[in-house]
Amino acid sequence: MAWYNAVVVGRRMFVMEGWWWPFCAFLRAGVYKVDQHVWEEMSKVMWEGWTGASIVVGDRLIITNYGDGRVKAYDAVSDAW
Repeated sequence: MAWYNAVVVGRRMFVMEGWWWPFCAFLRAGVYKVDQHVWEEMSKVMWEGWTGASIVVGDRLIITNYGDGRVKAYDAVSDAW
């Protein structure tokens, strides 16, 4: 992966390629589950909404949108930003 961004939330590591805006190519994204030692695809909602630099606060993934500077948080239970 080139130009990637990664965060750890709980027992999972989320890796997103190409977090610059605007996206110019098909990007790869994955979730590593520590307890099972497996990679899986990131949900489409999470992948499409990861549009900027990220940090983790508590157990929440926070993103700053490029362009408008809006801040949003990902909710894994509802799979929504």
